[in-house]
Amino acid sequence: MRHMIPLYRGDYLEEHDYRWVQAKARELRRKDTGLGLVMDIAKWDMEHGRGKEAIEQLTILQEREPYSEEICRLMMEVYASMDDQQGILRLYHSFTVTLDEDLGYQPEPETSRLYQNLTDQ
Repeated sequence: MRHMIPLYRGDYLEEHDYRWVQAKARELRRKDTGLGLVMDIAKWDMEHGRGKEAIEQLTILQEREPYSEEICRLMMEVYASMDDQQGILRLYHSFTVTLDEDLGYQPEPETSRLYQNLTDQ
């Protein structure tokens, strides 16, 4: 293992400013950090009526990965499973402000569509 450390050159294609590279790097980082496991547990919690527990875990994840569209979408789905429209509205507004102020980005179309679908009901 210690022979591998000198081979590490950073995140996947981090020197490029392509949006698809950022998404792929996030996906690879997610696999390495246990993010996927926590999200799977949160999905299980949501499906078994434990939305509050899912939101608690996802909030911790979002603090670590504040620009994660995937975490934001899952949190909106959990709030929807709890019939918490205000939670969806607060989360989406906060997320869009963070993306815009910190990165100058807008949410991905998939995130915006989910928000619209969940709030049009």
